[in-house]
Amino acid sequence: MARPKVISVFVNNLHLSAASVQFLAGLTTLLMLFRFVLDFVRHQSISGNMRNLILVLDAATYSLLHYSLGVMQRPSVKNSYYQVWAVLLVTLRYSVKHGRPAGVALRQTPLVDLMSSFWAANILRSHAPALLKIPVWLLWSINSARIIHGFVSSEHATASNKENMRLVTEYMRPPNSKTRPAAAAAVDPVTMAGYQYLVLGEAKQKKKVQPPDYSLELKRTKEEELITVEKIWEWSTSSDNDQMTSGSAHRRRVAELLNQCEGKVKDLCISFALYKLLRRRFFNLPLHESKLPETKKFIFQGILAPPVTVPAPPSNPSGGCCSRARGDQDDGGEDGRPVPKYSRALLIAKMELSFLNDFFFSRHALMFATGFPSMRLILSTLLLGAISYMAYAIHHFSKITQEDELGRVRVHHGVFFTWILLTLLGAKEMIEIASYVLSDWTKVLIVCKYIQRPWWLRGPVMAKLLKLLCRYSLVRRWNGKIGQHNLIFARHRRFTFAVTCLTEDIQESIFGYLSTLENQSDIKPSNKGSYVDRALKLLQESQQKDDLENAITNELKQLQGEEVHRILLWHIATCYCECHLAKKGNRAKRAALTGPFIQESKLESSQYGWTSSCTQHYITAVRLSQYCAHLLKNPPPFVPGNDVIITAVLTEVTRETCEDLKGCSSISQTFQILEAMANDQDFKGSTGKEANKVEQGSMSNEACEDAQGDKEANEDARGSITTDANQDEQGSSTGKEANDAGKGRTLLKMGSVLGQKLIDATDGNDELRWMFLEELWVGFVLHLAEFTKPSKHKIYLSRGGDFMTHLWALLSHAGLLGGSENDTDNGAVPYQEASRGEIVINN
Repeated sequence: MARPKVISVFVNNLHLSAASVQFLAGLTTLLMLFRFVLDFVRHQSISGNMRNLILVLDAATYSLLHYSLGVMQRPSVKNSYYQVWAVLLVTLRYSVKHGRPAGVALRQTPLVDLMSSFWAANILRSHAPALLKIPVWLLWSINSARIIHGFVSSEHATASNKENMRLVTEYMRPPNSKTRPAAAAAVDPVTMAGYQYLVLGEAKQKKKVQPPDYSLELKRTKEEELITVEKIWEWSTSSDNDQMTSGSAHRRRVAELLNQCEGKVKDLCISFALYKLLRRRFFNLPLHESKLPETKKFIFQGILAPPVTVPAPPSNPSGGCCSRARGDQDDGGEDGRPVPKYSRALLIAKMELSFLNDFFFSRHALMFATGFPSMRLILSTLLLGAISYMAYAIHHFSKITQEDELGRVRVHHGVFFTWILLTLLGAKEMIEIASYVLSDWTKVLIVCKYIQRPWWLRGPVMAKLLKLLCRYSLVRRWNGKIGQHNLIFARHRRFTFAVTCLTEDIQESIFGYLSTLENQSDIKPSNKGSYVDRALKLLQESQQKDDLENAITNELKQLQGEEVHRILLWHIATCYCECHLAKKGNRAKRAALTGPFIQESKLESSQYGWTSSCTQHYITAVRLSQYCAHLLKNPPPFVPGNDVIITAVLTEVTRETCEDLKGCSSISQTFQILEAMANDQDFKGSTGKEANKVEQGSMSNEACEDAQGDKEANEDARGSITTDANQDEQGSSTGKEANDAGKGRTLLKMGSVLGQKLIDATDGNDELRWMFLEELWVGFVLHLAEFTKPSKHKIYLSRGGDFMTHLWALLSHAGLLGGSENDTDNGAVPYQEASRGEIVINN
């Protein structure tokens, strides 16, 4: 008897009851909310599973919505809330899909949205109380207007973005080469004089095409509307000569606006201009300015300027709207010491990549393509008003129905659920309004409009309001952390993922290395192996140095091709040196899975007696080594090369490492086997047996078993990491000799040999050894960042970008394009193909 009673709650006379209709509407709302939350946090994951789940949820909510609308049509006379639910569900679905912060790029479906809206209107035509009819029809009308406006504006914005990219490309084409020396001498990267990088206003200028090359040229017909980086810096300097004039007062207000937050507002304008230049790399558009000397000056002498010494701040400094970040421009320590401006360069790259992230993975680029989305915000504000009116009507209607004791207009199970729908829809609209108003796009528009000085911005009250608006931001940027992975000691952990903060010491090492590349083309990271040559210059001339150089030459010669081999080789060599350091300090305990083996406090104790600089070299080298290993382990690998080959090589090396180091859980056991490999001893003999006896059951061999299962699939890759496979082109007899001589020459053994050679070359000088490894890894990271394809950087942009992407952006603006000026065959996609699927985002 209990079962029929339960069924009767949902089914009555072969028709769905009010409870079942409310259950369907609630399930649809829950799935839409879950989809929005997943889409909101999608930037934190680069896995394709998240995108597939969002697509499944989108299809499920679409089907459930239309099924619910069909069900509501049949018993609509019995429940007056069905009309309200129908309109609210259709509006909520479009609102969640249209204003998503990190949406999936899909085809536009305005026709489907309009059909859903018309279906809801058909339900509204049925009998409904007059108290609810007016707010429901008002809400439906505003939502329909949003659908139509969204489709029209998106089509126009997509065409505008295409035209703007072509215009920027032609605008950056250098003039006559005869005038280049004079133009290069006229620029000043400190005051930005001569840097006409476009910020805003180019769409309002006239374009002309003239023979003989018929290239597109920007004709400055409205100079006051064109905002460039040079003009931003000119306005950031206030004038004290004409203080009584209205023009000087306006100029001072503009300067205060630009210089607030320690100049971060005008740096935001630089980031926006650089974003327009960087997006060309993803569409195979030429970077004409990459070879110009003023381009290098802009990065090396402007963004990456050398440290400056500033006086100590007064005892009672004035409070600002933002706390001064350590390392920012014109920042000094408490004692007036020089502080590098590398954090400013990193901040500019962060803001630039946030614009690029919005361009590919959100609607901000479409909404702001033709200016501030005023109409969109007006419609959202009207929708909030309609929601408030609806809430007022529902409140009074619920009281009327409760007073009716005869039940002529009875409503069951509807009031509380209606309030939930109204609350969710109102909260979503307020979040969308805040995301537009407090975005970086709005701040750039405000600064540019303020310079253009329209009549509605001339008052001091509006100036204070704009300053307040520029203080707050809802933009997500990179969190300042880098991943870590240790191939030797985390080999048995399949899903080990650790992160560490990018310390100022690491930033100083990397940006200091980068700042020296302006006039040293012979060691710039675009030369293969130049980072190794630069590190070798630190070592003193000796027989051990010659042996090390010969060993490096021989090993790298055998590993020609993929960068994955070089990363693993130097990573193993770094781990070998770290194990040697631990043995030297009698630290035979079990090592941590990631991070340095020895803490900073113990290195500077009497046991080691290291200086702070030596400790910095050690920590930086280890962190960057494990960071590069983490880039290999990422799905997909974030290094140059073929992803299939990289994954296969890493799987095979992991399997070999698990076999050779089976049973080794402590540093001493591991180093004993690695040292035997380096000295070409029989490490499979008694040494291996003794290691296998110690803590045999403490190690998980899950990764080893998985790698063994992939052995057949990776058979080709295994041959590519042994020395005999690199000798196949020398003939049958030579190849046979190479096979006999190269048996057992795995990457683990090659890295151990290289590590021992480095120890011998430094002759017990720990500081020199870790200085060498730090120099090598810093140059290697820059090399990897430059030569990684733009398509891989785009994958990681969805979660704010990796540290590698920030370096790649700075290298691109410095003219270091990985050996390809136009990114041909370097991961960029043709613009015509990409524009159909990449820029167009779902409405």
